[in-house]
Amino acid sequence: MPTMEPLAIGIALLVIIISSLVFACFCLRGRSKGRVVCLLGLSNSGKTLLFMRLVSGGFARTQTSMKENKANYSITTKKGSTTEIDLVDVPGDERIRQRVFQQYIEALLGVVILIDSVNFQSRDVAHLLIDLLSEPRVNRKRIPIIIACNKQDLALASSAEDIRTKLENEITQILTSQSVKLSSLDQSKERKKVELLRNDEQTFSFEDSPNNITITSCSARGTGDESSCTPEIEDVTSWLNTLQ
Repeated sequence: MPTMEPLAIGIALLVIIISSLVFACFCLRGRSKGRVVCLLGLSNSGKTLLFMRLVSGGFARTQTSMKENKANYSITTKKGSTTEIDLVDVPGDERIRQRVFQQYIEALLGVVILIDSVNFQSRDVAHLLIDLLSEPRVNRKRIPIIIACNKQDLALASSAEDIRTKLENEITQILTSQSVKLSSLDQSKERKKVELLRNDEQTFSFEDSPNNITITSCSARGTGDESSCTPEIEDVTSWLNTLQ
């Protein structure tokens, strides 16, 4: 029975070891850097239209998504070069949102939260933000977040500043209530949420968050006819370019 020469065996083992190390380094580097930006929000907030505007610049009527949309997006670095990230439009349904978001969280680079400024559901949005900000990996990695108050082209839209105030008050009420009602079964989980009350007054403030949170106005649709309307999303695109 033929046998391999010691030198050949050594070379084969060396190739296997080097290949394994290269593969491991590649995986670790990809995980630590993160190249995904998730678009989150309640249903009908305009996430899919914003996604289309960012990816292709086009306009189309959309409907409630049951599956995520994903596409490459180019951002411009401070040095003027471009790099690719993945934009993921996450469905607004709570159960689907949580499942899809967990699939991308390890590679997360940033989060865009879109809000319907006309039909502003403050409590539901507050719960979304609490879940996001109390997620250990989002907190630990200091993932930057932009809250984009959409549909500002409509007359009944609340301003970004009004939405900020309402959200801070709503989150404070929810967390204060949870701090009183901690049970032995969910004590650990709920305490992570209550820790969001960081200041001496035990009130929630976006400024106190370890995550860099930006709040701005936008209009994914824009003004004018559908065939020629220009979106007002400059603050969102500028924010995306800061994600290096």
